[in-house]
Amino acid sequence: KKSCVGRGCFEQTTFVASLRLRMLGAAATALLWACLLQPTPAQLIINVRNAGGDLLRERLLANTSDETITLEFQRADGTHVTQLIDFRAEVQVFRVVVLAEEEQGHREPQVLCFLIRFNRLGFISVDAMSKLRQRNPLAEREPEDDRGRELVQLDLSVDLSRSGLISPHVATLCADAPQATF
Repeated sequence: KKSCVGRGCFEQTTFVASLRLRMLGAAATALLWACLLQPTPAQLIINVRNAGGDLLRERLLANTSDETITLEFQRADGTHVTQLIDFRAEVQVFRVVVLAEEEQGHREPQVLCFLIRFNRLGFISVDAMSKLRQRNPLAEREPEDDRGRELVQLDLSVDLSRSGLISPHVATLCADAPQATF
């Protein structure tokens, strides 16, 4: 009723406002929980000094919901390397962006993608990687052991429109390399 006066009307309005705030609070809380429960990749930055003495800043992302680990770094010559390890599909995807060399007539950077099968036992699990923490992110690390180089011959090109059969991540990661995915 609108014929209320004094404190009774005030209490009624306060009750309605309080009820609305509670409903908004519940919605906001639900939204906050939804945002917090979204799987977010754990990120780790590592400064590594390679055998040539160059300091590389590597970024490691572990995504437990996708079961992927992504490693990104930029070499001293400007080449940007992304390595995605898809544990579900047991595939490694290397995306290499080579800067354009204007002296040779190249105007655009060259993007290359390489897909390689791997044995999951040779890698640290995504769960373990996602739990790694770093005490000093500015510290320079040196590799404990050198596993050498692995020579791989890739003689088949990959049709990106069908790459989902290999891994769902290939099409997005290698979108800039439709003719250079092997």
